Amino acid sequence: MKCDRVKELLLTDHADGELKAASKESVKRHLEGCAGCRELEKKIRAARSAFRDIKPEEVPPHLWYRIKEAVSAKEAKRSAVPVDILGALKDLLFGPRYVFARATAAALIILIVVFAGLAAHKYYTESPAYYQNITGMESFDINGADQASDMGTEIEKYFL
Repeated sequence: MKCDRVKELLLTDHADGELKAASKESVKRHLEGCAGCRELEKKIRAARSAFRDIKPEEVPPHLWYRIKEAVSAKEAKRSAVPVDILGALKDLLFGPRYVFARATAAALIILIVVFAGLAAHKYYTESPAYYQNITGMESFDINGADQASDMGTEIEKYFL
């Protein structure tokens, strides 16, 4: 048996004399070979013997009455709390337990928007209509001709 388990048993069942025979034997064998656990057992025995001679004090009736009243008031308050849906929703959304989850969700939404914007930008900048709009090579002819009409302006002479 390992020291951690023996220490746990020494502080609980062994101290109370409630160990089963097999466990009691295992603890006894461990104590024979482990000085640290043996020292802990001595301290536990000394502490228990110091409290063995103490006689229980009688609790005054008025103190019991105050304790019962406090417990009853607390139980009544707990059972009388109405269901507060808005309060529960507020705790759910703004409670400290969900800060990391909200931050992760916000970061994910931002990433989706950024990547969607980049994809849309790439799609629209690779289309022929984009270059026509940027270069001004789109036809404004009322008759449906493929080239822009020559209106005889100086800027048209420069570009055409």
